Amino acid sequence: MPGTVTGSPDTAVLAVMLGLLHADAPEQIAGNPQAWPRWAVLLPHVLTAAGHAGHLPAKAQEAAGPDTAWLLDRAASYLLDLGQAAEARPLAERALTITEAAYGPDHPIVATELSNLALILQDLGLTAEARPLAERALTIDEAAYGPDHPDVAICLSNLAMILKDLGQGELPGGQAKEEAALRCCRHPRGNPQLTPRPVS
Repeated sequence: MPGTVTGSPDTAVLAVMLGLLHADAPEQIAGNPQAWPRWAVLLPHVLTAAGHAGHLPAKAQEAAGPDTAWLLDRAASYLLDLGQAAEARPLAERALTITEAAYGPDHPIVATELSNLALILQDLGLTAEARPLAERALTIDEAAYGPDHPDVAICLSNLAMILKDLGQGELPGGQAKEEAALRCCRHPRGNPQLTPRPVS
């Protein structure tokens, strides 16, 4: 069962804590200030539990990885929304490392975390470092979902913002990519209020 950790009682307790935190923590953070008070309460617990998860035996770390990575990614998004990008960066980097180890480098969850880290780097003024992450996220989502998926549109939007900051205002593929992003926004599964993806 994903997220299940076996071993010592401390390991089992930590696994339960991570699962409970995951269940309680609001997923939607960006543009959702109603979630901030809950995250303000949970953040110290998330950071403590995730810190302990890093010291588990390898097999237990692997089992706890999905909950740990999700919590770190969401905590990073919360801190970014509070304007604390420098504090968010190491959490997002650790979440990405755990997720890549758990799912492989080409999984859509990896794309989400790449995109989130790219937005953090962009906020820190490290736009040149953000670009390859945003491009990789786009490549993964296009391969996983095809060109007309809402997640692809979000990746395109994020990449377009990064390119604009770099003074390279046009997406690779130019107008065709922009039209693809607009099609995704109109797609029946698409979000009519599409925003850049710091959340999944």
